Amino acid sequence: VKAVAVGSRLHVSGVSAFGDSVHVVGNVDLDALFHVDGAATFGSEVDIAGKLSAHDSVSFASALEVVGVTSFGDSLIIEGGTAMRAGANVSGVLVADSIASGKVLNAQIRDLANHDTDGLTEGATNLYFTNERAVAAVADTIAYFVGVIELLHAALLFSCGNPVTHQGYDYATVEIGSQCWFAENLRATSYNDGVPITSGVDGFAWPYATDGATAVYDEGGANEAVNLAIYGRLYNWYAVNTGKLCPWGWRVPTDEDWTALTDALGGEFGAGVKMKTADWGGTNESGFSGLPGGGRYLFGTFSGVGDQGIWWSSSSSGGNSWFRMLTSDNGWVSRYSDFQLNGFSVRCVRD
Repeated sequence: VKAVAVGSRLHVSGVSAFGDSVHVVGNVDLDALFHVDGAATFGSEVDIAGKLSAHDSVSFASALEVVGVTSFGDSLIIEGGTAMRAGANVSGVLVADSIASGKVLNAQIRDLANHDTDGLTEGATNLYFTNERAVAAVADTIAYFVGVIELLHAALLFSCGNPVTHQGYDYATVEIGSQCWFAENLRATSYNDGVPITSGVDGFAWPYATDGATAVYDEGGANEAVNLAIYGRLYNWYAVNTGKLCPWGWRVPTDEDWTALTDALGGEFGAGVKMKTADWGGTNESGFSGLPGGGRYLFGTFSGVGDQGIWWSSSSSGGNSWFRMLTSDNGWVSRYSDFQLNGFSVRCVRD
């Protein structure tokens, strides 16, 4: 049939093939297969119990109710409402309003998970996506901003001296001079964006790591759990350099931050006593609660626990980076730079 104009109702019980076009003013009821090589325009409502195959294009001015499976080889243009109870596989979709979990409704995009498409183009009054993957990106973006709002809210309510919860652990904080510091060493196993920090690196691989890595003093040994509980974790400087080691709103202190700390405590030659705990020969007058957690060095060896407390700064010095050290034999705060492969403790300062 080249062209058919139906003024009222078209009922198809078998198989219909139209080489040109079909124009129906009233209702269309299809119990079987409807095949159109050209274009089909329906002014009212279409109820399809079987399968609709359109190799060119189909335009519906009103509502399309699909009970079975609909496959469109070219494009689907919908100006009214669409309810799809089964599956829709469309190579191109142009929607005048919006798509919502199976129907065009209220200019809202709710869920595209059940739509298999190569692309969705811009609607007249709504967002548009170039492909399905953009939906996940939008969801991630929304989740990100929700997280930022929550963090800003927590930051507004935060008062130094209150604990900071990060990755399930509550860190004590202390105000020293004009700065707010963690009063214990970091023990995070992931960056603040949720990406895990490389761990479990053996002694042979540790010196060759050029990405962020973390370890516990005496890792794999009998004292690993005790050392983690007391001293936290050790990190190479590559982990520090990501800028994502501390919780949101906090940072690894710069070399200047460390100098500001020791200046607030009377200078580096006397600040160490005020920063060390009482059971390590200090007064802990500052509340810093420094402990001798040691470090990890070339060839992955551990050294210094019980004698040295070493903390990274985020500042580099040539091919090395600056750090601060407290020791058992004096009350100084020593400033050195060393290899970035070393594993030292980390404190966070409020950003």
